[in-house]
Amino acid sequence: MAKGEVKVSADKGWLRLVWTNQGKRFVLTLGLPDSKTNRKVALSRATQIQLDILSGNFDPTLAKYKPSIALTAKKTPLLELLDKFVAYKTKAIDQRTLEKYKTLQMQIADCYGTVTDPDPEAFLEYLEKQGNCKSLIKTKMQMMSACYKWGKESGLVEDNPWERLPSYIRVPPTKAPKPFTAEEVNRILKAFANDRYYQYLYDYVFFLFGTGCRTGEAVGLRWKHLSADCTSLEIAETISRKVGKPPKTNQTRQFRLSPEVTKMLMRRRGENFNKEELVFSSLNGAPIDDHNFRNRAWVKVLEKAEVSYRKPYLTRATFISHALANGMHPMTVAQITGHDPAILYQHYAGVIEASPTTPSLFMMDDRP
Repeated sequence: MAKGEVKVSADKGWLRLVWTNQGKRFVLTLGLPDSKTNRKVALSRATQIQLDILSGNFDPTLAKYKPSIALTAKKTPLLELLDKFVAYKTKAIDQRTLEKYKTLQMQIADCYGTVTDPDPEAFLEYLEKQGNCKSLIKTKMQMMSACYKWGKESGLVEDNPWERLPSYIRVPPTKAPKPFTAEEVNRILKAFANDRYYQYLYDYVFFLFGTGCRTGEAVGLRWKHLSADCTSLEIAETISRKVGKPPKTNQTRQFRLSPEVTKMLMRRRGENFNKEELVFSSLNGAPIDDHNFRNRAWVKVLEKAEVSYRKPYLTRATFISHALANGMHPMTVAQITGHDPAILYQHYAGVIEASPTTPSLFMMDDRP
């Protein structure tokens, strides 16, 4: 080590400075976890010591170089903070969202281990190496920013190093949904009707295509939500991963059904039925698991039908697109599907008569 050179090193994840002066070895513990941000602080302190040695102003007691109280203030370790935040959020989020936080906890633990001051860019690189898309990466960064914002408000951390990073992540424009054609829908339904193992799901798939309901809404539909003659229904419950909850917008909605859907429901219900029973269920009477439905039935049946794979959720986009193409007013479609009208216009502008001709409102003379 050259004269006056102060080296920044880490011992068990904590930064320290090491140097030799006049034949004596010095070690100064900074009380800072090893991170990019803290290494900048350590380098600044190292530079100060080097200059003092070269200029003859070195303080051998090290009092001049010891970290201030503010610098070494105790902070809540990352994983502990995230655990506390998830416990806080559990009171207000559903099971599906909670699963996302649990996944985030595992990824954070895998990326950092036990640290107090994380470097957000390291997690960004970690997610990119795992092949996560920009949209998902941004969502996870926003979740971590929310965690530290809560931690700061709760007095558990002093700052929020995640605050600005989400705004730097550019998410590509969302591609417009590619609905199934009428011919593809017929092939899918026929394939379900003739499938040895999955024909019991025919009515469920027919209902999705015929109403534009979200998959969770169809899974959560009970006979009590339908009128006596099955000509209308109320969307009042959704079930996702076997957990029931209110509709996505926290508002119920009612609409009338087409004769074809009504006929299917009346046939399915029969004379003796329990109003509390689910309209569509698995073979053992349990709620349909959307994950199993997609990976087992949907993928295999689409392959047999020789239809290019699209997620089951695209049954909703298919209903919307064909309803609009057949002249249904966009606001009516929005009311039936529970869609935000602004988003509907944004994603289905190509189907809606979105390039209208101006009406003839005034009489014009023939002058050139």
